[in-house]
Amino acid sequence: MPHNNEQGKPSYRRKRRRNRLIALLLALAAAVYSGLWYFIADRAADKLAAAIGRAALNGVDIRCRDLQKSGYPLRVSISCIGLSVAQQSSAAAEKTGRHGGQIMSGKAGAPAFRSAYLTAGAPVYAPHWLLAEIGAPAVLELPGSRPITADWQKLQCEGDCAAAPPRNITISAESLSIGNLPFLPPPAPLTADFIRLGSKKRNGDKAVFTLSFNDLLLPYIFPGGRAALPKADGSLEIIGDRAEAFYARLPQLLHQAGTSWLRGQSLHIKKLVLTFADGGGFSLSGPLAITPDGRINGKITVSIADAAALLRTIRSVFPAQADNLESLFFVLNSMPKNDKGEPQLVLDIMGSHMRIGFIKLGKIPPL
Repeated sequence: MPHNNEQGKPSYRRKRRRNRLIALLLALAAAVYSGLWYFIADRAADKLAAAIGRAALNGVDIRCRDLQKSGYPLRVSISCIGLSVAQQSSAAAEKTGRHGGQIMSGKAGAPAFRSAYLTAGAPVYAPHWLLAEIGAPAVLELPGSRPITADWQKLQCEGDCAAAPPRNITISAESLSIGNLPFLPPPAPLTADFIRLGSKKRNGDKAVFTLSFNDLLLPYIFPGGRAALPKADGSLEIIGDRAEAFYARLPQLLHQAGTSWLRGQSLHIKKLVLTFADGGGFSLSGPLAITPDGRINGKITVSIADAAALLRTIRSVFPAQADNLESLFFVLNSMPKNDKGEPQLVLDIMGSHMRIGFIKLGKIPPL
């Protein structure tokens, strides 16, 4: 027995030394990784400061206070409160470029955005994939428009920022409410339980733009009175040509009033599906092209889902048009059907003039 104890002591000591060595190596690795993480976080903060400085030279005032670094150990995130992005006056931009001072005034009538906070970061193992979260409430000011107000429970934007400009962008929001939209009567807000917008570059010079939403409520004003459309679920997928030119012009879009930036673009509506909570729905698909002078040409296929339920839904919105709607849906039911048995018709658009068969529907104003 004493002999066995003597033999066991060296083995025990070797095991204890090995465990100490492993613990030491793990501690050293953790210290090196921690130092590397803080180095990357400092570099990210420096790059953010440099980007804000470059933006100031280009006439954009970006402010956000109480900068914090977080996300250890698997992410590197930068957060701040009181985010403000605004166009500077030319004099303020020159002063900032020379002295790096604070911007005291913005350019009258220029775009501006304010929100409660911003958190942006990326995984250590995928630094090109940026995820940003913006805090509500927020205000967007555009030239010639009322300040657009917004509130939400959660809003995130993520995408591949390795490319310039960034690609594969997705923006999602939960419990969204947007007020003072130019096409809505005040104070009626646009609301949605969930909404997601996406942009993805495809092979060649094409891009895919997507939109999906749940419980979208869009109060709208029609000639002769105000009518609230019922809540709806929907999805949209558009394939656009000339993606490189579109992405290159993105920074200018906020500076352009109206929709003239669509001129010269061609796109294909792969699908647009809208389903109302009160029943019924429809889908659209087909190509569209906008001429350089803003006129629209295209051929859109319209399919009606559950025509009887859709009639009830639309009749509840426009009760005064009940007889006309009955006649219209009687005609729709006699139209050719698709493979799902849904009435289908073709909307022809030539030079912005719309017609279904021989029935003229009016003209779309130039974009």
